[in-house]
Amino acid sequence: MSVVDDIPAIFLDKISPKALDTIQKCKDFVNDFCLPADQIYFSQIPLDAEKRWKSTPPVLEKLKLKAKLLGLWNMFLSNRYSEGGGYTNLEYGIMAEYLGRSFTAPMATNTAAPDTGNMEILARYGTPEQKSKWLRPLLDGKIRSAFLMTEKGTSSSNALNISCSAKQNEKGNFVVNGVKWFASGAGDPHCKVWLVMCKTGSGKNVYGNHTVLVIDAEKALKSGKAKLVRPLTVFGYDDAPHGHCEVRFDDYELNLGNPNQVILHNLGSGFEVIQSRLGPGRIHHCMRCIGVGEMALLRVVHRANHRRIFGTLLKDKELFFDGICTIQH
Repeated sequence: MSVVDDIPAIFLDKISPKALDTIQKCKDFVNDFCLPADQIYFSQIPLDAEKRWKSTPPVLEKLKLKAKLLGLWNMFLSNRYSEGGGYTNLEYGIMAEYLGRSFTAPMATNTAAPDTGNMEILARYGTPEQKSKWLRPLLDGKIRSAFLMTEKGTSSSNALNISCSAKQNEKGNFVVNGVKWFASGAGDPHCKVWLVMCKTGSGKNVYGNHTVLVIDAEKALKSGKAKLVRPLTVFGYDDAPHGHCEVRFDDYELNLGNPNQVILHNLGSGFEVIQSRLGPGRIHHCMRCIGVGEMALLRVVHRANHRRIFGTLLKDKELFFDGICTIQH
């Protein structure tokens, strides 16, 4: 079925022919390749507690190759960036709805969180050095990333409470101390860079005391001064090998010899950076969640048409039918 039949008529004249073609490809790619691959993906994750964090399911790489051949790659980066696919947020939002129907689809098309938000702020604020070292490999899907912001023992929804500190020592380098947790993606074996929200000042302008630091994850872990403490669970799931991890910094020294590699944007610009990251991210997440909800509804309908109780299909039970209608609306 054509995606034209799915898209509300009020939006159709705002979608370019190129985007409409890509949306159709997204829908077909999800239905033909990603949905069948979802269970294969989960079956390829080892049950062993240690092994499940050391590799990613092979089926994902096959999907990535297919997505690249179809031109379904990095569609999230809006048309204001030369590195992106040239789509508006509206156009990509519709794509994200289809991608959300499959667990593997966002990863297969390099449009999965937290990499999308991290790539956006690197594209917008990154120095040439940061773009070369981190943005380019992220855009190519060769590495993954994590955004470390949420902290233990405080309400991190109010970012003024972020207390993980980065203070300059006598050598002029930053010394990072603090604990972050629910750092999504930090457990991935391909995670090579952390973007870390730290408190770097104590001035009267409370919104100018935080900075996003770009930290080489492998280098930090090898130093022994940064540690992946544990993977946390969400509704009982550890989401390996992606993970939502607790990360501890104990006097980790970050060389400021070249600030263009370490500081994202400017010193004290943390709030500006995180707000620009959250803007498009809200659209991405919400549209993917709509896709998840649509798939859940389809599965309920399938069950209603196949499950019998006391000799009658569930769809013929008024209470169940009413429940389906309630979900849909």
